Amino acid sequence: MSQVPRARKEEPFPRRGFLARAPVAQGLLAFFAVLVPSLLLTPDVGTGVAFQSVLLQFFLVGSVPLAFAHLLNLEKRSAFSLRAATLRNLLWCLVLAFSLLFLLDELVLWQEQLTGVQASLSPEIQRLLRADSAPQLLWIFFAMALTPAICEELLFRGFILSRFLETGQTGQSVMMTSLLFGLFHRNLPTLLPTTIAGVLLALVVWRTGSLYGAIVMHAVVNAWAILLVNTTLGDFLPWTRQASHVPVGLLLLCALGIVVAGKQLSRGQISR
Repeated sequence: MSQVPRARKEEPFPRRGFLARAPVAQGLLAFFAVLVPSLLLTPDVGTGVAFQSVLLQFFLVGSVPLAFAHLLNLEKRSAFSLRAATLRNLLWCLVLAFSLLFLLDELVLWQEQLTGVQASLSPEIQRLLRADSAPQLLWIFFAMALTPAICEELLFRGFILSRFLETGQTGQSVMMTSLLFGLFHRNLPTLLPTTIAGVLLALVVWRTGSLYGAIVMHAVVNAWAILLVNTTLGDFLPWTRQASHVPVGLLLLCALGIVVAGKQLSRGQISR
């Protein structure tokens, strides 16, 4: 008795053709698929901007890479580096985040002195981040710190980085995706610090195989700006209030923190 040949399952996106064989092209296409609409849809600073920003992050920045992964028939856990993170790695990521904050403060000052272009928060952004009540502060943390951290990491250190790493060129992949991350923020004065932050975030994902550490670091950096605007914390850190250098001792401690924490990150086994 002859067997009837089973119908081949149609894939959501053909595995043949140039795009299927060009992972870098896949990453770049996803980048521009987010960048171009965001140029038109990014709300101006004003009433309701936080809510509009959340919608834009979820339905554009976060959804587009997920849609691309589905169309390309990619395994989501691998495509987005969704490997569970160890508590040890997450704690070292916190060390990295706070070390990065103060080093970026010094970098921004040097950039301002060399170029004359101010890279600190504008008065409009500070007003956007300022809360009048505890519930509003929680909302700002969710809208301006946590949501961008999750959605932007899914796009850049999740989908785009994994596509670039398919080439086997780790250094080039880290640098190129970090530059795309800097360009995505569409703010020339912050291009250098944002790109450098992207390099560290990409290295964390590469070393640990997990996106979660980068999400934690990204959220901490965002939350730090909100805390400085809404608390007196800046009174104890004068370089965050006015153009002045970060103490040399603190800079050395932060540099040491990045080196030590970076070496401690690993793809350790997850306890069950």
